[in-house]
Formats: sequence, C-alpha cells, structure tokens
Amino acid sequence: MGEERVRKLDDLGFNWGSTRIARSPPPSPPPTWDERLNELTKYKEEHGHCSVPRSHGPLGTWVDKQRRRKGKMSKERVQKLDDLGFVWNPRAPPPTWDERFEELSRHKAEHGGFDEPECHGPLGDWMDSQRIARNKGKLSKECARKLDDIGFDWSSTRGPPKTWDERLAMLKNYKAEHGDCNVPQKHRTLGSWVDESAWRSTQNLALTWDERLEKLKEYKAAHGNCSVPQSHGPLGSWVNRQRTARNKDKLSKERVQKLDDLGFDWGTSKQSA
Repeated sequence: MGEERVRKLDDLGFNWGSTRIARSPPPSPPPTWDERLNELTKYKEEHGHCSVPRSHGPLGTWVDKQRRRKGKMSKERVQKLDDLGFVWNPRAPPPTWDERFEELSRHKAEHGGFDEPECHGPLGDWMDSQRIARNKGKLSKECARKLDDIGFDWSSTRGPPKTWDERLAMLKNYKAEHGDCNVPQKHRTLGSWVDESAWRSTQNLALTWDERLEKLKEYKAAHGNCSVPQSHGPLGSWVNRQRTARNKDKLSKERVQKLDDLGFDWGTSKQSA
C-alpha cells in the first residue's frame, strides 16, 4: 500500500492490529411456512379473504405455491389453510348484469320462455334477484326496460325443484360458477336444501358398519325380519347397499356371514314402509 494511503488511514485512526475483514451481515433466513401462514392470517383480517393476488409480492407467490402443492402437502397444513378459509381454486369474476341478461335472452330464444329446468340454477337465482331489486326500487329503469322487452315475468318467483336430482343439478351449476358448494342462505331454495343435506349427513354418515348392523338387529327385534324398505330412511338405504355390494363381490365374507347369521334377506327390498 502506498505511503499516502497509509497516512490517510492513520489520520482516520485506523487500527492496524485488527485482522478481521469487514463483511456484510448474513442474509436473514426466509420466512418459515408458519410465518407465512401468520402473514396470510393478517391479510385476511385486513381484506376479509385469503385470495392474495400474485402481484401482492412474496405472500402472493407463496399462496399460489400452496395451491399448486396441495396434493403434496401434509394433512396438517391443508387443515390449517382450510380452517383459515383458504381458496384452493380461485373463482372467476361473477358474470356482469349484461352477461346474465344475454344468457337469459338466449334461454328464452331456445325454450320459448323462462320455465325450463335450467332456470333453477344460477340464472334462476339471478332472475329472482331482479324481481327483488325492482320491488325495492333498486333496479335501474334501463335494466327494467331491457327485461320488459323480452317479456320478463315480474309477478312470480320460481317454485322449488320437485326432485333431489334437480337440486343436485342446481348445486353443480353453483359450484361451476363459484368454485365451491358453500351456498349462502341468500340463495333461498338451494341454500336451504344444502343446509338440510349437510345436517342429514351429520346424522346419518357417522355410523360405522357394525353400528348399522346393530340398528338392523333392533329392526328385526321389532319387525321380525330384516327386509327393511328403502323408504325406511338411512337404514333402508344401508340394507340396499349391502345387497349391491354382495352382488358385486365387494362385501367381505365376514360381513356376509354376520348378515346371514341375522337372517338377512338378500332379495329385493320392499319399497313401502
């Protein structure tokens, strides 16, 4: 080193005895998975949802990565995200009013009216919302005029679908549009049906095979036979499933024996109670 440079360092009080080399501080370790989850929790508290856009920076990138890794993620992590209301399949933006109107116009052109089963899905919900908005004075004159021009019926709302399969079709349409089956109560008919189905599931699906067998034993003690009609509710449906499983060789020998010992009727169940 030149004398001039040594002098400048001396003038600065440079410590020539130190052998340490100045280094930049080590970079901070990347956030852990739980730390990112905490960030997502704070994001939800602020925004009301977990749909972080990728443009939001590291958190948005992390959220997108979780969606892509769901099949490889531990059940514990999936559960933590589910508990937070994580959106695994981001939904597309809802149709605009004009898009729904065009859909309704096409439907009328194809079917000649608004009473076809297809109108029990999201389109039917939208039709009801227009009637309600008009009754509350919240529908613009332009929108009301457009509906009047295609002969829209303001006086009635849809009756509920008559069959379980029609309601299931409604639920499929809802999921196709919204990405889930969490139907809010504002969708009156479908929302009520989903809530009722969920309640019945909690009552009916929790029983094990052996618990169902005990129910069948109780039925036999009361009725003298095992010919439970399908109309008898969950037990009737279960009995019919045992016949189907045996016919397809999907019922274990042990279970077949237990049912045989009880005098199980492997023939067709009666349809009346």
